Amino acid sequence: MAVTVTPWAIDGNTHPAAEARRMMCALLTGALGTFVTSPTATDGAHGVAVSGAFTLKVEANGTPNMSVNVHTGSAFVRSGEAADQTYHVYNDGTVNLAIAAADATNPRRDLIILQVRDSNFSGANDDARLFVVQGTPAASPADPSLAATPTALVLARIQVNAADTSIVAGDITDLRVAARSWSRPLGEVAQILIGAGGPSGIAASVTDLTFGGAPMSVTFAALAGRKYKITGSVRALQNTSTGINELSIRDGSNTVLGKSTITATAASWVQHHAIARVTPAAGSVTYKLSMSTTAGTTDPFGAATQPMTLIVEDIGGTVA
Repeated sequence: MAVTVTPWAIDGNTHPAAEARRMMCALLTGALGTFVTSPTATDGAHGVAVSGAFTLKVEANGTPNMSVNVHTGSAFVRSGEAADQTYHVYNDGTVNLAIAAADATNPRRDLIILQVRDSNFSGANDDARLFVVQGTPAASPADPSLAATPTALVLARIQVNAADTSIVAGDITDLRVAARSWSRPLGEVAQILIGAGGPSGIAASVTDLTFGGAPMSVTFAALAGRKYKITGSVRALQNTSTGINELSIRDGSNTVLGKSTITATAASWVQHHAIARVTPAAGSVTYKLSMSTTAGTTDPFGAATQPMTLIVEDIGGTVA
């Protein structure tokens, strides 16, 4: 046994590629020991590497057919054949991948992966590829085995329903995870600002805010492994009686994620600032604002210089 230093740090000649892979794994704080590829595998040194909502994202073809497109982007892929080693892979253009014909009777699940092949460990190839791992049709289909692709990052699951002739957005589940290098915030991803108009006479019944017939809500595609901060700001007039005036941030299932509660006297104005922090599953998510008061009624108010706002910000990647 011996202590070694990364060769290219002291030697301009040839050196083992494994040393660079070990260094990448260490810098990204990869977990010690072997790594097993799976649709739920997470690790600091395994995942999408460059921030961006479309980084290696899998989407339906522009004209839906039996294929999907994978966007450009960069990723780190943990080795499933050598402990504590990581590969860096870059895809420089949109890649179209064909999806095999659907079964006539049963659905199946396919996985879209970014795979590294290294003849140092197995096979004869030294490359990286975007690849479809085809599943087996069944009444209740499962994800296909990834045992034959041990060094791979799973990007998405494709639901291939019986007799399907095209893959649409609803058939694709985003399974991208974040490498630790992707933990920095991406910034604002959705917002709605309302300057005037809206419901009035809101009482004890929780009421979703709408303005000009449009809901005070935002819907966007959340990325796997990302944290989001939701901020709601509304000014409201408390009518008739003193009561507890409340603004809440809710998701599409009406789960309360955050709220602002103020005891307001009759004929007084209150300024709400509600904040929530969430880590949703990948895919389409909706957040909205609702109000209520325990006594009398309340009127939310907006003006061009003081709009009501609902803002969603990406505040960083989760750490496995």
